[in-house]
Amino acid sequence: VGFGMGIERLLSAVPAALPGLEPSRIYVAHLPGLKREAYRLALDLRDRGFAADADVLGRSLKSQLKDAGRRAVIALIVGGEEWEREEVALRDLKQGTQTAVPLTALDRALKNRLWEDK
Repeated sequence: VGFGMGIERLLSAVPAALPGLEPSRIYVAHLPGLKREAYRLALDLRDRGFAADADVLGRSLKSQLKDAGRRAVIALIVGGEEWEREEVALRDLKQGTQTAVPLTALDRALKNRLWEDK
């Protein structure tokens, strides 16, 4: 006699079992060579109270953004000229818009976007 349950069924039950648990609303994606910076940014965002996730699998930017579209409302893209200027690209995944945001103004921009989404 045994028992088996698919992982998908278990994961679908988690939100009901833990109603206060909210999926990540921010996904930090990165261009090649900036994985560490993206992960550090995601950790900093978590420390400041945001629900943030980052790619740790080393996938392409296209794959990361595809995953972000399933799991988040906002994608932050670390890389390119924006990163050199101490900015990130903030992509609103629902509206499809993207803007460059200075790291010093990131908290305010995220709070504004997340507030609009509720």
